[in-house]
Amino acid sequence: MVKQFLEDLERFYPVILNLIKDGNIKKEWLADLYSIFNMEDSPYITPLKFHLYSLLVHHPEFLDYKLLSEKLNLSEDEIYEIFVKGKQAFEVYFPVYLPDEEEAHLYKALIVEGTSKTFTFNKFVDLQTIKAVANKDFFVIFSNYFTGDSYQFSIVAGLIAKDKNILKNLAFTGKVSSSGKILPVNHVNEKEKITKANEKNLITPDDISTLEELEFWLNSSQIPVILLNRNTDNNIKESLHQIETLIKQDCPYFTIKNLIKFYNLSEEDLYIITPSIDFSNREELLNILKQFEERLEKLFSVRNSILYISLSVASLGFLVGSLIGARKKVVILHYQGEYRKAIDMSKDPRVIKENVKEYSIIQPESCNTDQEIALILNIASHNPVNSAKSYIEKNLPHVKSTCVINTIYGGNIPLEEFLTISRELYTYINTIKDKIHLFYSIPVPISLSLGMAIAHFKDITLYHYDSKNTTYIKIPINLNEVRSKF
Repeated sequence: MVKQFLEDLERFYPVILNLIKDGNIKKEWLADLYSIFNMEDSPYITPLKFHLYSLLVHHPEFLDYKLLSEKLNLSEDEIYEIFVKGKQAFEVYFPVYLPDEEEAHLYKALIVEGTSKTFTFNKFVDLQTIKAVANKDFFVIFSNYFTGDSYQFSIVAGLIAKDKNILKNLAFTGKVSSSGKILPVNHVNEKEKITKANEKNLITPDDISTLEELEFWLNSSQIPVILLNRNTDNNIKESLHQIETLIKQDCPYFTIKNLIKFYNLSEEDLYIITPSIDFSNREELLNILKQFEERLEKLFSVRNSILYISLSVASLGFLVGSLIGARKKVVILHYQGEYRKAIDMSKDPRVIKENVKEYSIIQPESCNTDQEIALILNIASHNPVNSAKSYIEKNLPHVKSTCVINTIYGGNIPLEEFLTISRELYTYINTIKDKIHLFYSIPVPISLSLGMAIAHFKDITLYHYDSKNTTYIKIPINLNEVRSKF
């Protein structure tokens, strides 16, 4: 029956295709079905090859090694490589423009790595350049018939990617040269359209020009992600561009455009605008923290992510720091006319939790750390001591111990000392046995790193200085309430 159908394929193509897709075949048909792999590719034959291959991989009861070996002129070991190892096959996607239809379609290929030689059942493709630049053997089979070379980028990307999961949301279009260059192709706009309609992101030669650049985005041990907090969205794109330029100093292949494409993000995922925060409003603060948590969860889902973060307010720094914790790799940024690295935890996030043996920068007053304490951090340009002491005397009469911490630099802290100060403050705070009422004039990066280091392990109430009303606001969320899920 199958033989007759194949002889009149234009008429019976839907019948054969559905029989194969449904696995509704008889074993006496196998010889005729196997012969499909040797047929010349066409818009009918190529999809039949693809679905027959999938059937044999997932339904080994239809896999006759000896017969298939005879039909395909392959050894039984090679049959094993293609069909049994085919269960580890992975998909890659690529759009193809069809001139007759004046539109593109999204096709796919199945790839099996680690075969003894490179081969395919599709004779309309040339795999030698791909094999040479990827430096590995493989088997590949295509879902549809097509012409042209723009499929090559997708196959190379699939072979290079160590974690194949990244390929699920991506499609590629581009020709690959023998030197590893990704060469331009035509009809990119039409290809973008069909790729987006299939909820994937298209990577083109405009995005990636060399295999080294592709290697970075697919396999780098560190992928920078950005979270910028501002009180206005004015010039937000310029701020993101400045951070991008800073990151490029260490990661020359980094671009925000490719971060968004490869990891299915949006530009809006990279910033949070908090126009004015009422630090006395618990519900508002919880909503802001929830927004940060959701954004961080998305950014940390990027494989091997390094978070580059800049916040706007020190009080928020403590809370968001506790939310992040000290298990993720982070680079804290500081803005002084331009964005600069302030505290780098990209190699070891726990560097902020190192206790120091002696203080080289901070100058704590002598006070009793065995009881409930009001702690005043005077390490930025605004001196909080008098206003904080006045507030404590009026509103915290039960607190008998007040301690001020100054620094040898006054309020003009060199950027390269931020990490040391953070460690010294963390060490001192760990000596306090009871509840802490924390008042502060502190650079935002240090408040963030200190929040990350302390996390929820200390009973700390924060007091935000309201410069408009020249008074302190007791923040209605204790630091030990903010727990990290990361």
